Amino acid sequence: MEEYKMLREELLNFQNRKQTTIHILYTGVAAILTLGISIEDSQSLIFLLPFCVIIPTYTMAIDFTRCIKKIGAYLEVFHENDELKWESRLSKFDATPQKLQYSTMFSFYILGFISLGLFLIYFDLTRFISALPRIEIRSVIELIIFVVLFGVTLFWTITHKRIGKIKGDYVLAWRKVAGKEMWH
Repeated sequence: MEEYKMLREELLNFQNRKQTTIHILYTGVAAILTLGISIEDSQSLIFLLPFCVIIPTYTMAIDFTRCIKKIGAYLEVFHENDELKWESRLSKFDATPQKLQYSTMFSFYILGFISLGLFLIYFDLTRFISALPRIEIRSVIELIIFVVLFGVTLFWTITHKRIGKIKGDYVLAWRKVAGKEMWH
């Protein structure tokens, strides 16, 4: 029972750290976007700066989520019994389709696309196209950065859309470990 209590405490610690990371995300991105919108003659590049907040906080939130799911799966496999069933019930609940299921991880994509959209608005694509014969290097670099960040945002969307469902993978892995321990 002592291991159970320690792991639950660790799980709560990771949940708090993830929530703090998401608060940093909202605050940092809101501050940068507000600054960009409020500055007269704002440069489009300022709207790519939120990715300096989005990328590290997203990476941290993904890591915290994996830790939470891994500990939850461990508790489900090794510590649940007739009295303790929170993790297995939570897994069943997460597996049911829900109309209003919202993931905090979705915030990263939304804020990323908002930043990219504001970049395009302030980039002034018509000025860029009209200047095609004599394009400024700075504009080309900005556009390349935009394309890369847009690609990264799409890549995240595709590769991490299962992040909320990985607990099932961890449960299977822990069950294999438990099975091997029984045979030794």
